[in-house]
Amino acid sequence: YTPRTLFPYTTLFRSMKAVATEHWAGLYPNHRQPKQAAIQKAIREKLGINLLSDGAMPNKAIYLATAIRPDGAPRA
Repeated sequence: YTPRTLFPYTTLFRSMKAVATEHWAGLYPNHRQPKQAAIQKAIREKLGINLLSDGAMPNKAIYLATAIRPDGAPRA
């Protein structure tokens, strides 16, 4: 077995961490917070998730973007 088959979520978690680090790590209270749409797009692209047939964002990308949003971050 490879680590990927033993724990298939590794790619998912690494992608979420990379996007969180890129968008949230340098956030200061006086700086503009990233838009959830930008975070959803970044997650979707990192994981290779396609848009839905009508061009809408897939729920998976929406949920994952919400999951990495820091506690206490103001709502955009």
